[in-house]
Amino acid sequence: AVDGAQIAELNANVPSALYQDVNTNPGDVYVWALSHRGRSGVDTMSLKIGAPSAPSVVASITDGNTARETIRAPTSCLPARR
Repeated sequence: AVDGAQIAELNANVPSALYQDVNTNPGDVYVWALSHRGRSGVDTMSLKIGAPSAPSVVASITDGNTARETIRAPTSCLPARR
């Protein structure tokens, strides 16, 4: 992993998803970070935050397999998880 000890690899041959449920408090600020690198060429990934029925895209990364892009940013005003 770029910064830490956790890494996840999704199926590189078909579109796939990874998710995590996180309890939130309205008005709190949460800082998230992710890194992405294409496997065999240019790949795109998106980070979506929100209810499973209506998540919002808060970041999208498109890059190739020669460099890794890392994004760190705060997200505030998340609704409480139900």
